[in-house]
Amino acid sequence: MFFLPKNSATAQAKPLSFNHWMTENNDSITSHLLDCGVNFIAENAEKLKSPLTSLILDGNWHYLDRAKKESYRGELSLSADNVPYLKLTYYSFRHGGLSVRFDSKAVIKSLWMQAVDGRTQPIPHKQASPAIVKSPSELTETQPSIDYLTRDAALWNSLDKDGTSHYLNRKGLGEQTLPGIRFGRQFVCVKIINQQGDYQGLQTIFNSGDKRFTKGWV
Repeated sequence: MFFLPKNSATAQAKPLSFNHWMTENNDSITSHLLDCGVNFIAENAEKLKSPLTSLILDGNWHYLDRAKKESYRGELSLSADNVPYLKLTYYSFRHGGLSVRFDSKAVIKSLWMQAVDGRTQPIPHKQASPAIVKSPSELTETQPSIDYLTRDAALWNSLDKDGTSHYLNRKGLGEQTLPGIRFGRQFVCVKIINQQGDYQGLQTIFNSGDKRFTKGWV
C-alpha cells in the first residue's frame, strides 16, 4: 500500500517528488514489483502443475517443471537513486523456443503515476519473498486470473514487422510481404480480427510448425 505525504501545508504546497516517494515507500514498491514478477511467470508458463509463489533471484536459470521445458532467470538490483529493478526472463523450450522479458520499468512507472494522481491504494498485493521457495504443501491451489487477450496484445506490440521465419520459408512465403504478421525469435504471430477489424487474439506459429492460439479464443 502506498501513501502520499500526510496532510500539511508543506505537502500541499509542493508537488510530489519521485525520489521522496521512492525513499518513503521503497520496501512496499519492491514487494509489489516481486508480486508482478511472480504473476508474469504464471501468465507465460504453460503447464505448471503447482502455482509459483516466489522467485529465486540469483541470476541463474531455474526450471519450472519436472520435464525441464520451462525456466526463468532473475536478478533484483537497485539503481544509484535507490530505484528497484527486476531483471526477469521467462524461457520455454517448447515450440522451438520462446523468450519473454518482464517490463520492470513499466511497473514502477504505473505505481508512480498512480501516486501522482493521488490514489493511495493502487493495486492490492501480497508480500512476496525473492529468496524462499515454499514446499508443495504450502502452495495454494488457485492460479491468478489472467487476461490472455491483453497479454498477447502486449506481445504483438513488442514484435518486429519485418524479419525472417524458417516456417514461412518452408511454405514458400519467405520472400513475400504478408500483412497481419509480426516476427519474434523462432516464431511468427498472426493477428486475429473479426469482420469489423477488431482484435480478437493471436495465432503463434513456431519454426517447428506448432501453432498456438490465444487462450479463450474461439
